[in-house]
This record gives sequence, C-alpha cells and structure tokens, in this order.
Amino acid sequence: RALGAICFRDSHKRRKLNSITHPTISKVMMKRIIWGGLRSITTGKVVVVDIPLLFEGKLEWLFGIIVVVACSPEQQLQRLHKRNAE
Repeated sequence: RALGAICFRDSHKRRKLNSITHPTISKVMMKRIIWGGLRSITTGKVVVVDIPLLFEGKLEWLFGIIVVVACSPEQQLQRLHKRNAE
C-alpha cells in the first residue's frame, strides 16, 4: 500500500516503476499464454488472462476473444472500500 500511495500520487514515479517491472511481467505473461495455449491443444482448456489496462496497453491483438466485466463507479468505490477496509 505504501508503494501504491507513492506511485498513484506521482506520475513520474509510476512511470519509473512501470519501466522497471513491466518488461519482466510481460515476459512471464507471454510465456504463460504460450504454454497455456499449447497445453490447450491436448486438454481442451482455455487460457484466461486478466489485464486491467488491456486496451490502454494496446494488447487486445493478442487475444481471439475478449470479455469485458464492468460495474458502476459506485460499485467500484464500494469494492475498493471493502478491499482496503482498515
């Protein structure tokens, strides 16, 4: 939470953190998608990926089907308060 507080207040620090973490996160995600896709050929299972900023990151081209789950701003706030209740 402390890191989140710093990064969400300061866009420069958020960009710096993203530049450090995103390359590794992207590599791990791609490996999992590829291996999951290969396994799905024999298992019949699907690969599900949860990417909050899918469209902002221009990653939608990676996926054959996209399911968007949405809620009202009020519901978002309620969930945030519940998650961060302290």
